[in-house]
Amino acid sequence: EKRESICTLLLTLWKSADEHITKTEAGELGSAVNSYIELICADHSVIPCFNTFYEYLRDVYRKDMEKRDIKVTLSDFNINNLLTTLKQYYRGGRYDFLLNSDKNIDLLSKRFIVFEIDQVKDNKDLFPVVTIIIMEAFINKMRRLKGIRKMILIEEAWKAIASANMADYIKYLCAPVKVAS
Repeated sequence: EKRESICTLLLTLWKSADEHITKTEAGELGSAVNSYIELICADHSVIPCFNTFYEYLRDVYRKDMEKRDIKVTLSDFNINNLLTTLKQYYRGGRYDFLLNSDKNIDLLSKRFIVFEIDQVKDNKDLFPVVTIIIMEAFINKMRRLKGIRKMILIEEAWKAIASANMADYIKYLCAPVKVAS
């Protein structure tokens, strides 16, 4: 489930709401995430953050794709386009602060959390990302805090479900919420 939300986040960063995501793109991104997770589990010197994931995509995964027996063409999965689009979230980019915090914030032990998103609600780049991060925080609390009543209130939810990617993600989150209720 965590890998799925990471892939959804990356697809949201990469593609705009009106761009179609192919099975190959989703599959390759999922493979890249899985390979990166294997790397950080095997090599504890790699700090798990967006910067090291970006470097892994750029320096390792792209080269691995070139060595495969079955070639993935740029028309099937344009890793250069992905890297170019994600560069704004990488070190030195416009949004490098968003996914690269060196602080671990413990939201699990907080009884009441308010995410004030007025400043990003009209930003087509940041709003979907912030929405996914908030939903992931809620799912984490829901799954790990058994026997404690939880509630999520999404004001102006229509903005969150305006894109197909976000609507699918929120629909995907409904099943675990029902099970945990």
